[in-house]
Amino acid sequence: EFERELERELDGPDVDAIDRELSREHE
Repeated sequence: EFERELERELDGPDVDAIDRELSREHE
């Protein structure tokens, strides 16, 4: 679980950007 949290923190910014792009496409 700890390793997963670290990966999430590292991918945080990237995932955020992807989420924003996906949200724009849906709207």
